[in-house]
Amino acid sequence: LAKIGQLIINRGAYGEYRFMAEETLAELMPQPYEKHFPGLGEGRADYGFGIRWASRPHPRARRDGIPEAAVLPGPSTLGHGSLSGTIFRVDPELELIVVVGRFRRGEAHGAFFDELLLTIDDALDGDPAP
Repeated sequence: LAKIGQLIINRGAYGEYRFMAEETLAELMPQPYEKHFPGLGEGRADYGFGIRWASRPHPRARRDGIPEAAVLPGPSTLGHGSLSGTIFRVDPELELIVVVGRFRRGEAHGAFFDELLLTIDDALDGDPAP
């Protein structure tokens, strides 16, 4: 999954090899349902199928001076979820790839995910998250 993330960041290339044209990669990026299924998903232009927008609301939004609209890792984050709780996130703007493989989602998955994103945010900022 991390190599697929790197392909996304490199716009279809990995190292010296090009695996797909940038136009092909663009077709894999988030697409609203409306594009392929008119009438389905009206008002949900932010959500698609396959690779989708995958920012997560900041767990401490509206507290400690963190804006209500704050998201982690960033607003350009892409990804895909799974029933097992596997995490796949790519932020081309931050050049960040996050992959956590799991066989099943544990009871503390949501809290773990929030703490993971806060830790990444700390590392990117150099400042501890509030």
